[in-house]
Amino acid sequence: MKLLAVFNTCGISGRENVSSYIASIKNILNQDFDDFRVLISSCKNNKQTQQALISEFGDSVSYNFINEPLPINVTFNHSCQKATETFGEIDTYLYIDSGIDFGSNKNVLKSLYDLHKSGSYAITAARTDTDSGTFLWFNEGESLGDESAQDNLFKDGHLILPVGKAINAHCQIFDKDLYHAFEGRVWVDVFASECSESVLTFCAAAINKRFVVNKDIIVKHAVALDGASSGFKPHEQPLPPWQHVFKSRRPMLEIINDPEALESGFGYEECQRILMHDETKYEKGLCKNPDRLRSFILKNMFASKNLFDYKKIFHKYIK
Repeated sequence: MKLLAVFNTCGISGRENVSSYIASIKNILNQDFDDFRVLISSCKNNKQTQQALISEFGDSVSYNFINEPLPINVTFNHSCQKATETFGEIDTYLYIDSGIDFGSNKNVLKSLYDLHKSGSYAITAARTDTDSGTFLWFNEGESLGDESAQDNLFKDGHLILPVGKAINAHCQIFDKDLYHAFEGRVWVDVFASECSESVLTFCAAAINKRFVVNKDIIVKHAVALDGASSGFKPHEQPLPPWQHVFKSRRPMLEIINDPEALESGFGYEECQRILMHDETKYEKGLCKNPDRLRSFILKNMFASKNLFDYKKIFHKYIK
């Protein structure tokens, strides 16, 4: 399979946006692209929403109904695992936020996939019309949420993210090489809510690849449609959001103060200057010792099986 398109929904907040889900999924199914499968990854949506989705789409899509509150990166990883178990090797995994709508553009999947395969890319993202992170990560625009200066980043073509930079995760392809390098997980999973995007260029560097944003694809995005970080409320925690972990063998402060973090080439939440990576560990955007970086990330940015076992997630998967 070339691409698994995972549409991620969440009912933890009590919002059940089933009509929006259906409209967006129809626009994914209408894509002019061959050899892909849509999987609805649902976390704690109620029975009525689950049944409405099954009634609407039947066996034209797959379903993973997860019935315990978990962070989005965990549920996405789990859905990728279940699909790989049933369909076999999958070339790319596309994360799609529930607020994303491709609209009438039938070329989104093809454009993203073709760009992804055109170079040595671990992650390939679409642009979004809202909440892109342009101001946060690149200081483009007047304030947080201002997208007016987004085009400045793409004046020279597709944007290859410099190591340590990020965009907000709403619609992006993860390569199968990440899946294999990080033991069946494509997205770092120690985070309870925010900040996981900040380490994705390092994950790409750990497999000797880059993170690119497609200049030509801008998708519509409804901000926090299902509620931001539902169930984990990062701004109500005693620690700042960048220290808010889900399942980690040690606190984030201890991880970033470990000398091996900098020695391996790692950085974290550089938009807040929490841990700036050592640029001498890189050459032309690639890590000089990717295996060392991969080892640090696997040990510290992914939950160990004794802390969290994906096979014990309470779910119902329908191929």
